[in-house]
Amino acid sequence: MIKKNRQKIYSELKTSLQRERVFNESRQRESILDKILKNLENLDIYYIFSNKASNNIRFFGEDAVIIWDMKYWQYFEEYLMQVYNCRKLNISNVQGIICVISGFLSEKYKNINNISLFLGQIKSTFQVKLKYSQEYYKEVYNIMYISKLFSFFHEVGHLEYYKKNNIEIKACQELALTLFNAIKDNKLNYLGVWAELGQQTISSILFKKSEVEKAMLEELIADMYAIINTVKLYKKLRNTNEFQAICNCMIGEEYISTFQNMFTAINKAWDAHYVEMKFGLPVKTRAADTYINELAIIRNGIGSLMLVFVVKKIFHLDNVHCNLLLEYIDKNHIDNEGVISCLADDEFICTAVEEAFY
Repeated sequence: MIKKNRQKIYSELKTSLQRERVFNESRQRESILDKILKNLENLDIYYIFSNKASNNIRFFGEDAVIIWDMKYWQYFEEYLMQVYNCRKLNISNVQGIICVISGFLSEKYKNINNISLFLGQIKSTFQVKLKYSQEYYKEVYNIMYISKLFSFFHEVGHLEYYKKNNIEIKACQELALTLFNAIKDNKLNYLGVWAELGQQTISSILFKKSEVEKAMLEELIADMYAIINTVKLYKKLRNTNEFQAICNCMIGEEYISTFQNMFTAINKAWDAHYVEMKFGLPVKTRAADTYINELAIIRNGIGSLMLVFVVKKIFHLDNVHCNLLLEYIDKNHIDNEGVISCLADDEFICTAVEEAFY
């Protein structure tokens, strides 16, 4: 918990948030995170609801505050419900997820009435009706629980990274660089069309060509730190065996990471046209932001396998259990490419904006 200059820090934080988003403080809190916080120095959580629906960490000298946006978790829960519902109905989840994200974009751009209405109509027209059951709630609740722990420890990982004296962080960094060096000359065919970009990104990270590459490495290290601590705490809290805890936590990480990648890609694509939407200007197509693809490769492509290596090393998994874990992850994988290809496609966005206004 932050003890010194707390009032000054929160005053600065609120002023900064007011410049970038519409938000309200949340009375709702995450009790498990508040309990963990009591044992951590120089860290607080500020719970909000905002139109941007995004979590991050802000630094104030040696102190830091995690911005915990309850609206983000509301959309993540809706996303999970759609995924589980579509699996039970044995239908594609693309339509259901598109409706969830369209609903988010409609709220985000509420101040641009034409755009908000257009996106809202996508959700209301194509929404997949959910068939609720106790089984859904149980599975979704468990994934939400793990994903929140993972996201919290990910942000703690950033704080520990900046301190530069955490043994666990240093071990994660050494392991990440060792694994990158081991695969840098591989063709990475399993990444498909992103294989070449994957090799280029790994090379750039190893040579630390820019702050962007350093930031991507930091994100991966924070993920590695997060999965280790999530497994340890989840095993303790749920009183389950270690391998089951690893399987459950890896699925939670997989779900929140692939959701975050999709959420970021679509957000960036629409924000690139904000000025045109806001002032009703003619829309022009823009080149895709390669950083989004690079980060997705590092965190979701290569990173997912690296996290398997991490848990194998830290928790001493043998090859049999490691293969079982990989099979379990593959079985539960959520493919969001169809959603990204639709909602983050620049031609679709330009057409949608034109339709909304004209």
